[in-house]
Amino acid sequence: MKLIFGIVAAALATCQGPSPGESYAVCSQGVVEPQDRVRACDRWVDAQQEGSRGYAAALLWRAHAKESAGDIAGALADYDATLEIWPESGSGLLGRGRLLLETGNFAAAEQTLHRAIEVNDSVIARDMLGAHALLRGDFQEAHDYYDAVLEREGDDPMDVVGLYGRGAARLRMGDEAGRADIERAEELSPTVRQHFEERGIRS
Repeated sequence: MKLIFGIVAAALATCQGPSPGESYAVCSQGVVEPQDRVRACDRWVDAQQEGSRGYAAALLWRAHAKESAGDIAGALADYDATLEIWPESGSGLLGRGRLLLETGNFAAAEQTLHRAIEVNDSVIARDMLGAHALLRGDFQEAHDYYDAVLEREGDDPMDVVGLYGRGAARLRMGDEAGRADIERAEELSPTVRQHFEERGIRS
């Protein structure tokens, strides 16, 4: 009899599908197949109380998963839903700002990334805005974004990005002091040039 009960319990567990914890584990892993990750995130979202912080966190992870799967519209919708519940979410603001930049919605992207700076003093947002300014030829604005990265107190791994970005802006404005910024950045990080070249910025 105990054996029968055990078989029935195992069958019921199989029918119920993965637990919320198991769904979270798959949803939050970038190494999982994108569509499998999205499905796990769907289950995790469904397991949360709608409107709660946990629901917002699940939406945020699903936005990341949808972005990885190439569903840009779906990712943006989830970033928007996250920010409705959790307006100060740094990851939500950065994700939304990045996708808006990539899809050419520059005014909304700038507004979102400025909000990330206002709320979280985000260095990553300054880097995104600085790179965008370099690409559109607004070199003084780019200089100011990257200079602001360097003005932050304490050592920060992003200082190399600030140095390189400021150097690129200076060179484009005819200021040869930019070479020293770029050389110093490359001394500190051999991959910083790649960080900029991947976005079409060469110096």
